[in-house]
Amino acid sequence: MAIRRLLLRAYFSSLLSPFPSPVLTGRSPSLHVNPLLQKQFVREFNFTTPRLKVKIKKDRPLDGVASKVKELHPVIVIKDLIVKFPKKAIPFRLITMKRRELGLRMSDAKVEHLMKRYPNAFEFFIHPEDKQPWCKLTPHFIDLLKEEKLIYMQQEPMVVEKLRKLLMLAKNHQICMDKLLSAARFFGFPDDFPESVVPKYPQYFRVLNPKKKYRALELVEWDERLAITEFEKKAKLTAQEKGLGEIETRGKPLPFKMKYSAGMQIRKKVLQKIDRWQKLPYICPYQRADWVDEGSVLAERKVAALLHEVLSLTLEKKILIEVIGDFIEEFNLPDRVARAFNRFPGIFYISLKGDVHTIFLREAYNKRHLVEEHPLTRLKWKYHKMIQDGPRLRSMGFKASKIVENVGTIPLRPVKIDCLVTEDEASSDEVESGDEFVFTDSEREAEGKSIT
Repeated sequence: MAIRRLLLRAYFSSLLSPFPSPVLTGRSPSLHVNPLLQKQFVREFNFTTPRLKVKIKKDRPLDGVASKVKELHPVIVIKDLIVKFPKKAIPFRLITMKRRELGLRMSDAKVEHLMKRYPNAFEFFIHPEDKQPWCKLTPHFIDLLKEEKLIYMQQEPMVVEKLRKLLMLAKNHQICMDKLLSAARFFGFPDDFPESVVPKYPQYFRVLNPKKKYRALELVEWDERLAITEFEKKAKLTAQEKGLGEIETRGKPLPFKMKYSAGMQIRKKVLQKIDRWQKLPYICPYQRADWVDEGSVLAERKVAALLHEVLSLTLEKKILIEVIGDFIEEFNLPDRVARAFNRFPGIFYISLKGDVHTIFLREAYNKRHLVEEHPLTRLKWKYHKMIQDGPRLRSMGFKASKIVENVGTIPLRPVKIDCLVTEDEASSDEVESGDEFVFTDSEREAEGKSIT
């Protein structure tokens, strides 16, 4: 590494000298370097304040969790279409017609094969009138849907609180309704929350442009009791458990919990910079922070706190980067939101499994298990178990009708959560994180100090 640095410095020194070395450049000594090019190289290769980078290794447990989305997703989107119709049954040709709208990138034959793999979820039959193949949800599937509906009813107060908090985080306290609908499943909102939840609470919500295509949800009144992040709540609880009493978190050097993928090796210089960054004041995303200079390290602390809070409000402490990318304007996020997550590899992890980009909050997971499970996440594992057992039941010769009649007597294998995650092959591939933190003079003064 030392030899490489010396060669690089010799190379760029030759570019900046009046007569470049013919050995390094392969050019004639009589050719003079353009002064404009000299300035360009100085700007691009500035060795005075190097930005340190981290090699991020793949996190196999979290990649395994993300890969399960690919298996369950087509079953859920087909279910969402079927439940919109009476008696939870539709013509099969309607599914094939709408497969692209559903995001199913497969042929008609593959859609049919996919559904027949899960006889305990979908049942095919010939309609007595049009003599065409129809499909419907089995009673076993419908029972799970009833359980899901009951959980949503019980969780309605939490749904209302999360909606209010998201609106409090948003600029002008408004969010487009379509964007909220696209993210509903991640935050635990029912698909019909604009009709089933919002009208019940006029004291909290106002619908803008209700009869137009681009509706928006607006916060009616700010509630200071809700203006505390999940991160601050845990910090206060930890302090009380340690006998420190009630602590102040606003403007204090509250460090984020850092976790890294197994095998990651971080250089000492990087750890020192992260330690300095952790000692800067915590900036709550619910408070006004106009005094923070854009592009500064303190601004990065603010972005990290905002992203941490948004992920903390999700059910599984994860979200698709394409979904949160829709909220760039509302949450005043950087345009390159993926890079914003990638700059904090100890706090967040980006998985590329399942042909999607999934963002995980690292501290919320113990390997592949959520530290705190929501009732809806436990129900999701039941959906997983149902589709995991589908191919086995089909190979045993059970038809959907037989499964429905004898669902209590069919010998379903006991499935542990560990078995539902398929580990990918060992890989040594690494991803380079974004630039590490560079401190300005004003931020050096703020290091280790609280903000009043």
